Amino acid sequence: MTDGPGEWVAKEAFVMPELPAALKVDPVVAALLHVTAFLELSSDAAVDPDAAVEAQEHVGHYLLQLPAEQMAVVRTQAERVAALARRQKWGEEAVEFFAEYLDNYGVDGGDK
Repeated sequence: MTDGPGEWVAKEAFVMPELPAALKVDPVVAALLHVTAFLELSSDAAVDPDAAVEAQEHVGHYLLQLPAEQMAVVRTQAERVAALARRQKWGEEAVEFFAEYLDNYGVDGGDK
């Protein structure tokens, strides 16, 4: 990470850095991205993989219920986080996770 004190170090658990207000990510979307990134990007030693998959399936179930307009908002905001992750060098796995966020849950192009 290039901003703030310290530097980005590998951890067993992925903890998304606090998002700057200038990124204009809704706090509820930021919380969703934070929790799902923790489940997906943390090591098996930090998060039980079977439990993580089960929780992610539930997240996907609810995301698929969003109206197209809300899905488009989530997609756009996740892409902003992906760009930030790329700039701050969070790692390719994190960049890909955020860039393909809704696709990972079976949401096709933001449409219902």
